[in-house]
Amino acid sequence: MTGVIYSANPPRSIVSKGECQVIEQLKKLKDSVILPADKGKATVVLDKEEYMSKVKLMLSDAVRYKNLQNAEKGPDSHIKKDQVKNFTDHLNFIDDTNSVKFTYEEESNGVILFLDLLINRQPDKTVKIQVYCKPTHTDQYLHFRSHHPIHHKSGVVRTLMDRKIRWCLRIEKSYTLGMH
Repeated sequence: MTGVIYSANPPRSIVSKGECQVIEQLKKLKDSVILPADKGKATVVLDKEEYMSKVKLMLSDAVRYKNLQNAEKGPDSHIKKDQVKNFTDHLNFIDDTNSVKFTYEEESNGVILFLDLLINRQPDKTVKIQVYCKPTHTDQYLHFRSHHPIHHKSGVVRTLMDRKIRWCLRIEKSYTLGMH
């Protein structure tokens, strides 16, 4: 299976040349915002002022949103270790239905698991990223002759190709940690 993934080519775009041109024209509009829809695979074009007013209205809800102590540093600022539990509890409080639960992983010996990646902090201030599979992973995927829709079967291959393109081609590289 791995050999097939490494030798496969990415699928060609399903967006026509004309559609690409329209998308580029829409991106240039200064008074519009282009976003993926909340549900489905649609794209939504919104008036920028209306969108920003709705965002501000939502963020002004002090029950659901609150400023972090490090907000003046920007959205990419770090949360201190002693604040992680409070932050996670706050995120879990936001959803009244309890249908979404936020959890967090703590780093252990310079290693942390994130999604399907194993991120290892090196002594020279770089990180090594590897694809991680749980010990229970069987390396079995959807059989092509199964009675699943073809888009499920091609989705498996597309996901593996995406992983190959995004991570496997970069695995030999180390990334320098941004120290703040």
